[in-house]
Amino acid sequence: MTKEVLTEHKGIYRVCAVDPTGGTSLQDRWRIRYKEKLNNGKWGSRSNTFDSLDEAVAFKNSLSQISAEDKSADITFKDTFEELMNHKKNIDGLARGTIDGWQNRYFHLEFFSDFKVGYINPKLIDSWIRLLFSDEYKERYWPKSRSTFRHELSLLKQILNYYREYHNSGYIVPIEPRHRKSLLLKNRSSRAAEKIKYLNRHEAAQVIQCAPDEITRDLILLQLRTGMRIGEVAALTFDKIDSSRSVLSVDKHVDWPRRKGAEIQILSGTKGGPSRDLPLSQDCRLMLLKRQNHSKAKTLVFEKDGKVLSYRYIQHRYDLAFKRAGIVGKNGSHTLRHTFAVDFLSETTDHLALQKLLGHSKLEDTLRYGKYLEAKVHSVYGKYSNSAMDLGIPNNKRLEAI
Repeated sequence: MTKEVLTEHKGIYRVCAVDPTGGTSLQDRWRIRYKEKLNNGKWGSRSNTFDSLDEAVAFKNSLSQISAEDKSADITFKDTFEELMNHKKNIDGLARGTIDGWQNRYFHLEFFSDFKVGYINPKLIDSWIRLLFSDEYKERYWPKSRSTFRHELSLLKQILNYYREYHNSGYIVPIEPRHRKSLLLKNRSSRAAEKIKYLNRHEAAQVIQCAPDEITRDLILLQLRTGMRIGEVAALTFDKIDSSRSVLSVDKHVDWPRRKGAEIQILSGTKGGPSRDLPLSQDCRLMLLKRQNHSKAKTLVFEKDGKVLSYRYIQHRYDLAFKRAGIVGKNGSHTLRHTFAVDFLSETTDHLALQKLLGHSKLEDTLRYGKYLEAKVHSVYGKYSNSAMDLGIPNNKRLEAI
């Protein structure tokens, strides 16, 4: 077993032998640890041992020369961003919607575009932040609702980390605590603390009755009965419906692009990950059978001219239904999903079953609906207390204790 002792040359270690009693003796051998780019493009740790200090120093100097050459051929921030997007798309297989979101967000980082990444330092990031919060930039680029640059900071960090991992392992990402403090003006509340918008049963019935057309009514009904996400409903095909068992399979979702004019795609999987089977209520089963009987293409359950419904088309008709029903501040397709969740829990109090129905990957996402069931908790406890185990205490003794 050996230990290493740092010499007067930084990065060069002298090997030290350790005997079974714990004694040590210096050896005439020197070791260098360094980073080397691997075949997969990443950087890995390597070490070389030399029989003389002169050989070790010469090898270290050659590494420094290679490092200097690498820096002189450094790539720009914009090129690194494009590399990262290609990596996320082609290797990591990230959803196109996420990639589009990053590309749309990049314009806030164009300040860095022509800089070589190796020269980006904390002071340069300070200058970028001053630009973001300048009056001219606010007036020109800030939407009215903006309060933080959380997503831009995350993207900046990913670009710089990618550069360090694939181009220069010695680069230190220069994002400081002061930068985070400046860019994250408001602390984001946890999802559990967010107020969920949902409808009571009367409001839900009103929304269905006020639907502007049949397709909107059927979309609303299916969401209220199953809790499906609107992207899952829009991607539903007739072959995923088992009428004999009154079950439908959810294994796809629509990816609505953020860029105007881009193609709408149906992608495999769901937001929560794996596919799931959902039981159908009687009214949903009859509605789906009716749609199948009247469908010409026999593929998509909900379509317009044989094509997937656009998000704008759905939201416009949902807004009409909510407006006609006189419901303000609760409109939106996700309100229907929340309505199903709260209504299901109020009847069953079964969080695990709800987790499977909603397709949540984490139980904590399902538990946040529980805070709307205080009245139900008291009712359930009343049933429990009336049938609780007999502890052998006579009633008169209980009264004496009181």
